[in-house]
Amino acid sequence: MKDLEGDIRIVWQETHDIIANGQLVLDIDMKGNVTNNLPKKQGHPVSHVRPHGRNRNDTAPLPEGTMLTVHGNTDAWPDTTCYTKQCFWLNNDYIRQQLQLAGM
Repeated sequence: MKDLEGDIRIVWQETHDIIANGQLVLDIDMKGNVTNNLPKKQGHPVSHVRPHGRNRNDTAPLPEGTMLTVHGNTDAWPDTTCYTKQCFWLNNDYIRQQLQLAGM
């Protein structure tokens, strides 16, 4: 429960706020590599957000009225009303720690 109400809730809330407030930002370099401003593993001991789609084209619409901001190679992301499917992940270090605590 401590982890659920702690870091996991923080990561969920950060993700929710970024999307709900229309603050999702993509940085695309000239090779087409995409990074975003969703919560990363660094700075979050339990969970983070990562892509879950089959590829970059496996997208879902953003909430109505929200759009993402694209920096860099804007031609690489023509539709700012949708984004690659994302999901919450448990950090591998956290899983390892839990297994060690369980004696496995």
